[in-house]
Amino acid sequence: LPMTPYLKINGRGEVDLDPLINIWSSFDFWTKQNVDRLGNQFLDPVILVGSGVVVKVIPRALFLFEIENMLNSAYQWWGNYPAPGRRLLLEAKVNLL
Repeated sequence: LPMTPYLKINGRGEVDLDPLINIWSSFDFWTKQNVDRLGNQFLDPVILVGSGVVVKVIPRALFLFEIENMLNSAYQWWGNYPAPGRRLLLEAKVNLL
């Protein structure tokens, strides 16, 4: 099928340093993907590595910092549609209830 990797491997490891801090790391591997049904065009295999940390600041609030695509791998989500490179995400969540 077009845009479906032959093999996709995902892994994630997490560590709780204490009840307030959680650190994780992730790994994704996609084999080549056919762009068309005949298999004349395909996207190269890709390895994606990410990591992040969640810190609970107060009982109902937390901050998340995440790095996606740490290796800055150049890849495409679809034919001629490039995916972003390394991304840094910062998020704050507050539960008001």
